[in-house]
Amino acid sequence: MSIILKPETETLLINRAAAKGYNIDDYIKKLVNEDSDKMRTLDEIFAPVRKEFEEQGVTEEELDDLIYQARREVYAEKKARENR
Repeated sequence: MSIILKPETETLLINRAAAKGYNIDDYIKKLVNEDSDKMRTLDEIFAPVRKEFEEQGVTEEELDDLIYQARREVYAEKKARENR
């Protein structure tokens, strides 16, 4: 794969790569891989959590209740901090 960069962008990337101990090719691969890791879907992100709830036998209704309770607690804590 080839990409065409503006000369100033290429210089910037070369300098950043060198400062972090990478050659330019490895640095760009690192940046692309890190970015692609960030593009996971919500389903992918929550799959382990969903699996654990299923293994524990937690129903969707119970999960909704847990989330609602946690939101109320966070809201109450936030209000308490604001009122200090």
